Amino acid sequence: MSAFSPSGTATFTPKSRSFAQALGKKSREYARLHLSLQTVIGTTICSPNAFDCLSGFHTFAVCAGSAVAHARVDEELDITQTFYRAGPNAVAANPSYSFYNSPTPNVSVDGPRNSASIFKDTHSGFTNPVIHGDASTSSPGKTKASTRTRAANCVSLSPDGQFLAIGETGYSPRICIFGCNENASRDVPLTILNEHSKFGVHSLAFSPDSRWLCSLGNVNDGFVFLWSISKNGSARLHSSNKCISNVQDIAWMGNCVVTVGTRHVKIWRLDQPLPPSPTKSRYLEGTPNSPAPKTLSGRNCILGSLVDSTFKCVVASSDCTAILCTENGEICLLDDTDQNQRLEQIATVPFKVLCVSVDIEKNFVLVGGKDGKLLALDLRKLVGREYLAAPQDNSPDVFSDPSSSQELGLCPDIVATGPLRNRILAVDASHHIQFMEYPEGSERVFVGKPIKQIPAHDSAVLGVANLSTPNKQQADFFTWSSHGIIYFWTIDGTCKGRHKLALKQESLSGVQDPNALTVLKALSDDTFLYGDKCGNMSLAGENPTFLKVHDGEITDMALSCKDQSLNLVATCGRDRTLQLFQIDGQRLELLQTLENEHAATVNSVFFLADGSTLLSASADRTVVIRSIAFSKDQRAAFFTSKVITLRSSPVSIAPSVTQPGILVVSTMDRQFLKYDIRSGHLLQTFKASDLGGNESVILSSLKIDCLRSEGLETYILLCASSTDRSLRVYDLDTGSLLTKEYGQLAISDLSLVEHSSSDCDHASRHLISAGLDGTIMIWRFSSPEQRNPDLIANHEPTSSESSNAAQPLRRILSRSELSEYQKSLESSQDPPTPTRGSQPSRAKKKTSRLTLAATPRQHAQRYSKSAHHSPSSSIADAADHNSWRGDTSALPSHKVPLMSRAKRSASDAGQHSPNTAESTCDSSPSIKQICRTLRDYRSRLTASSDSLSQDDGRELERELTLTIQAVGMKTYKSHETSSSAATEDSALDGWLTRMIDERLALKLNESRSDKAEEKGS
Repeated sequence: MSAFSPSGTATFTPKSRSFAQALGKKSREYARLHLSLQTVIGTTICSPNAFDCLSGFHTFAVCAGSAVAHARVDEELDITQTFYRAGPNAVAANPSYSFYNSPTPNVSVDGPRNSASIFKDTHSGFTNPVIHGDASTSSPGKTKASTRTRAANCVSLSPDGQFLAIGETGYSPRICIFGCNENASRDVPLTILNEHSKFGVHSLAFSPDSRWLCSLGNVNDGFVFLWSISKNGSARLHSSNKCISNVQDIAWMGNCVVTVGTRHVKIWRLDQPLPPSPTKSRYLEGTPNSPAPKTLSGRNCILGSLVDSTFKCVVASSDCTAILCTENGEICLLDDTDQNQRLEQIATVPFKVLCVSVDIEKNFVLVGGKDGKLLALDLRKLVGREYLAAPQDNSPDVFSDPSSSQELGLCPDIVATGPLRNRILAVDASHHIQFMEYPEGSERVFVGKPIKQIPAHDSAVLGVANLSTPNKQQADFFTWSSHGIIYFWTIDGTCKGRHKLALKQESLSGVQDPNALTVLKALSDDTFLYGDKCGNMSLAGENPTFLKVHDGEITDMALSCKDQSLNLVATCGRDRTLQLFQIDGQRLELLQTLENEHAATVNSVFFLADGSTLLSASADRTVVIRSIAFSKDQRAAFFTSKVITLRSSPVSIAPSVTQPGILVVSTMDRQFLKYDIRSGHLLQTFKASDLGGNESVILSSLKIDCLRSEGLETYILLCASSTDRSLRVYDLDTGSLLTKEYGQLAISDLSLVEHSSSDCDHASRHLISAGLDGTIMIWRFSSPEQRNPDLIANHEPTSSESSNAAQPLRRILSRSELSEYQKSLESSQDPPTPTRGSQPSRAKKKTSRLTLAATPRQHAQRYSKSAHHSPSSSIADAADHNSWRGDTSALPSHKVPLMSRAKRSASDAGQHSPNTAESTCDSSPSIKQICRTLRDYRSRLTASSDSLSQDDGRELERELTLTIQAVGMKTYKSHETSSSAATEDSALDGWLTRMIDERLALKLNESRSDKAEEKGS
């Protein structure tokens, strides 16, 4: 038996010492269980601000969900990744001081967010700094579990390779500064800055000497902050100001900061020479009297003919010049020699520009833009205005690659680029990372095809599944996206293949909406069964055929391969029905349509391991368990055997493979439940809480696994939480949280993979998480085990003709057909669903001495007798109906107050006088009402000037006299009873005393008479 402790976790009452010892061993194993992020596939780049590279250190950094991947590239273009991420409750190693914001991100952020208030505080010299990152304050280290992980929006690498800064977006964003050396922590930032407290951080940029960091808030924030960075990574706000324009990008140009945006080019200057970087001791001296940040002075540039342009990106080419690009393709030069701030157009490209970078060593300017266009321009010719003087009509080949111009027009946009390893590194809108060679010569030409590409999903990753070994692709698992793209991966993140599924496009309700893949299952290495949001199901192949199986979206699909002769497929959808098919080669045969069993969308469907039981969960708060039956011709059908009713709608269900007969269900009320499938009984209920037990979350994507160590098995529940965007591991026996990790913005699916390598004696256990942000993360367990996955071949199926009026397939079994199946079903040994009357009697509930006093036994007997003899026996029937579960709510009972042990023992004698207690309890409300009425009547009678008639006075006096007599009889009845009993006891004592005295006197008289006779004789 289990029970909930005040902390929210389950507690057990072990029945033997061996069980307690086993729990002690398991608790020691929990301390060693953790997940470590090993590989990240894909990025979440949508602008150049989410990418940065250092050609001198051969490294680059990209944002991936809530983490940043810091990659090092070798000469053969092989990548080694390191990941930096700070959880929502992370506490920095160094404290930081906030001048404008409150210490905790959970409070309202309606602080000073206008320039007037900030400048007023700045010039007055009054500041009230708050230390961030200190565990003693209510800082991010003490946030609630409901605080979600924030997305990494921008990143910057210091030119000396020592620091990496990450800017977040969302509610209460942070700037996290990490160390990049080998001994630095990947999860604990050196410093956390919270000045951009409202919406998000748009851009970050380190100065060329790595001593300053410039941060820019997004369009709703607009503040530019200049931070002074010390050698240990601590930061202090040096100066600040606000941009009133929509700023797109920032860059350092010598000791100045350049911001560009919509009709905006501005240079921000430090009026004084750069002071030396502050030391750690200066930060520790921070007090409310610390100097306020200075005002960052800036000056706008005259745009001239570009006054209506939107400047998208900027990069410095020297200490006093910078290259700017507009959205329409104009390339401009910003010359700040002698602080003149001259802006001049020097070239034009025939595409919309999204990013720009400069390779100083090779004197190239790389310009990327729409439709995969990537142009390499010679820096010296560009600054010398030679490209602007060249006639556009006489150089058609300058702006296009004739061999691949059509192909480049179909490519995704280039959103970020930079030089690395004497090659060009580019990231496109499909999140692919590409390495390309520099073009030969110094003329401006488009960059050719990539020499190496790291693929990724370009849309939300909806599913992941492992593969059995061996397989054709030599992969460990595969993932699929809503666009119908399947990728095959090894456990180290290497892509082994790609497959494209054909989707049947049709209009829904007269609105043309692109169809999307919703569910997919692998039958073999080269065969897939998938469904879409239009209700179509198809068996992938060279010529796929589409079956209309549901009126709406197909939400889930289950496969059962019991033997080679019976391959069953079950589907469920938003139309509240289930469909059962049999796979016969490349053909699907409809066996049964299950409808009218659920009243809402059916979210999940599962076959048990043996294929004889089918489970389905619906939003109508039910889980239906069905058993298989066969007809004379061995056709399969399923019949409902049990229905489990939940208190809240199920989110995800997971039958246990390691524990047959166990079903785990997570619900919307932030719990997960364990059921016995055979009996339908609830075994355990756990609250999905954190370690403290105060906050709970909603769990999804449930997976059950068993960890074996030192001969002890530990069953764990792997799941994802959309509440705080975390990946969690719970113990199924105790319901306690073992570990949780952060990394993705939303997890859609999980899969367990065991990989065996030749250089290791044991297999390594990995957890694959697929994210709706387009990323795939590979986590490694601390305790290893064994297994290997399998894969599928590439096919390019062609879409067939579709009809918008297609109706879903249906096969409703008739009564005669159902009778044939039920004959075989009746012979099965599966016990039926227990009814309320047939449930076994439960153990009698033990009552505590400090709880409410129970009804005395004499009362219960008297109530039962009166109920049987009364005309209405509903109370007795209710008592008999609830007697098996100890429910006494149907019986009349007294309202007995809570009594201590001493008072309870002293009042035991009072329980033997039920009539008095009952009359007192029943009459007390009426007595109060009568007394109140009498007082009101007396006050009105006294205040009234009218006289009372003699007849009315006599009648009222007579009734009051009778009432007084009745009250007196009732009041002194119990006293007379007790006094009469005492009188009888005293009379008995007196009679016994007198009788003893008489006997003694008689004996004394007899002895005296005997003595007198002796003397006389």
